[in-house]
Amino acid sequence: MRLIRPSIILSLFLLTTGFFASCSSIYENTVSEGTIYLKGGRAHQQTWSESLKFTRHSWYQGLTMVLDFWTAPLDEASPFFAWASPSEQRMIRECQDFRLGMYYAFDSEKISEDMVTSALKAQGVDVWTMTTLTTALKNHPNFDLNMLGTYRVRGLCVLGQDFTLSFPNFSPETFSK
Repeated sequence: MRLIRPSIILSLFLLTTGFFASCSSIYENTVSEGTIYLKGGRAHQQTWSESLKFTRHSWYQGLTMVLDFWTAPLDEASPFFAWASPSEQRMIRECQDFRLGMYYAFDSEKISEDMVTSALKAQGVDVWTMTTLTTALKNHPNFDLNMLGTYRVRGLCVLGQDFTLSFPNFSPETFSK
């Protein structure tokens, strides 16, 4: 009769414990944060290599993304400002803290785009439709590369210092300047 080595038993125990411990986290609601860069652009006769830096917050229910929300500050010092129409540029200039926002709600029964818009407005954020800026953004090669075709693009005029998005059963997320 062969005896099983203690090191094999310990390894199996650790592997099994680790597996079951990791499975418990797939039933939690979490929010992750990251950074995405949109490199370079072109408008009129101008090209540039600078990047537009987006902060990305993603809400997950288990392993399923429920909401993806991107923001990037944009002002007239940025070359990406050239993407906006003259009326959009005026709106951006008049806003103390303008951010370009993109978001997509994957399951409208859990978090809908209307919920996102209502939550933004409740935090003192004006949500603007900016057609020319949106068209330029959607024509950027990275837009399709990042599979953003279904995302809503909006101008966000933040009236306070920052804003917080809070949805039922998720931790609140604060967006600072």
